[in-house]
Amino acid sequence: MKKILFLLFLFSNSALIGQQIYNAAGKPIGKIIGQNYYDNNSKLKGKVESVFVYDAAENLIGKIDGSYLYDGNGKQIGKVENNDFYDALGTKLATVSGNALYDSYGRRIRKFDGLTLSQIIVYYYYFSNL
Repeated sequence: MKKILFLLFLFSNSALIGQQIYNAAGKPIGKIIGQNYYDNNSKLKGKVESVFVYDAAENLIGKIDGSYLYDGNGKQIGKVENNDFYDALGTKLATVSGNALYDSYGRRIRKFDGLTLSQIIVYYYYFSNL
């Protein structure tokens, strides 16, 4: 019985903690719970619904169409090929390798715990500067 309660405790706590985002030094800077993106103070930064991305005030800030990313006005802001992120002009911005994000110079700029590539893409293009 104690083992079952302990496992339930671990499961419920991990669900509340969500998926974590860290800066290069390993300091927590955000998290994702469900489709919602939060900063380190648990303040909602935005959310994803289907292919649309919204800020905390529910304003449309982006759309994802295959490997292309657009701002809220429909202007292309980036493209993703494999694990590489590019701006609208084709300049390489970053690369995902394992659970980390590296800038174009190969420096680790973020570490992730439990995020999918899709979540990392949305975070990088829409919420990393909020």
